[in-house]
Amino acid sequence: MPITTKSLDIVIPLYDGGATIEPVVDELILSTKKLNLRSIYLVWDAGSQESVVAAQRLAIKYKKVKPLWLSRNYGEHAAVLAGLSETTADWVVTVDEDGQHDPSDISNLLKRATGANAQVVYGIDLKGSPHSWWRKLGSKFAHWIAGKLFPKDLSKIDFSSFRLIDGEIARKIANQTGPGTYVDVALTWFCGGFETIETNFRTELRPPKNYSPGKLIALFWRMVISSGTKPLRLVSISGILTSFLGIVLAIFFIIERINNPQLPLGWASVMVVILVLGGLVLIALGVIAEYLGLVVTMAMGKPTYSKTHSPHS
Repeated sequence: MPITTKSLDIVIPLYDGGATIEPVVDELILSTKKLNLRSIYLVWDAGSQESVVAAQRLAIKYKKVKPLWLSRNYGEHAAVLAGLSETTADWVVTVDEDGQHDPSDISNLLKRATGANAQVVYGIDLKGSPHSWWRKLGSKFAHWIAGKLFPKDLSKIDFSSFRLIDGEIARKIANQTGPGTYVDVALTWFCGGFETIETNFRTELRPPKNYSPGKLIALFWRMVISSGTKPLRLVSISGILTSFLGIVLAIFFIIERINNPQLPLGWASVMVVILVLGGLVLIALGVIAEYLGLVVTMAMGKPTYSKTHSPHS
C-alpha cells in the first residue's frame, strides 16, 4: 500500500546524463515503491547522444519512464517547464540527472507539504555549496537581490532544483509562462505557501560541471528580468537620488567659487559628474531595453520550448 494516496510524477531535465541517468532512475523506481508514482519524465534538451540511448533503454526497461525530446537546446528551465506540461499527477518532483538528490528524501518533501499545507517544498543541501568562493559570494549576492525583488515572506527561501510542486500549479506555470522565465520566479506568481527541508546532497555520479561566470550571470539576469517591474522602480529611485546628489554638488561648487574667486572651474569634477550620470542613463536604458526585448519576443510568439517525436544527433 502506498504511504500516500496522492499521485506523484517526476521530471528530470536530461542533457549530458548518459553515464548517470540510468542509476538515478533505477534508484528512483526502487525508492518510490511505497509512493503512488505515476510517471518519470526524462526531458532531453538536445544534449549528448549517450543520454538519448540511456533514455531509450530506460523507457524499454520501465513502463513509467517517458522520454520527451526537445527540438533544440532550450536550457534547463525550459526543459523543466516542458516536463511539467506533460504531468498529470497531484504532485510533481523535479530532480537533477547527476545523482545529487537522494530519492529517499521525496517522502520527506511530501510530508512537509502535507503538514504545512504548502504548495512548494524545496530540498536544501545541509552541507552547503561545494563550489568556489567566488561562486558562493555570487550566490549570496543573488539571494540578497532575490530578497529585494520577491515578497518578504519569500526572501528567506533558498531555491533549489530539488523541488516538490503542487501538480495543478506545475501545469499552470508550464502553460502560462513565456520564454526566458525562471521557474522559481514563476512559482512565486502562483503560489502562496513555500517550505524548505534540509537534505544531504550526495556527491555527483560524474565529475562536477561548473557553470562559466558568463552563464551564471545570464541566469541571474534572467531571474531579475522575469521577477517583474521592481528593477524599473529601482532605476527610477536611483535617478531621483542621482539628481539630488547633482543638486548638492552644484550648490557645493557654487559656494566654493564664491568663497574662492581665484579658484578655476574644475574640469575633472565636471567630467566625473557627466560620466556618472551618463553611466546611470545607459544602465537605465539597458534595463528598459531588456524588458522591451522580452515583450517583443512574447508578442512574436517565440516558444518557450518545442517538442519533437524523436531525438536528433
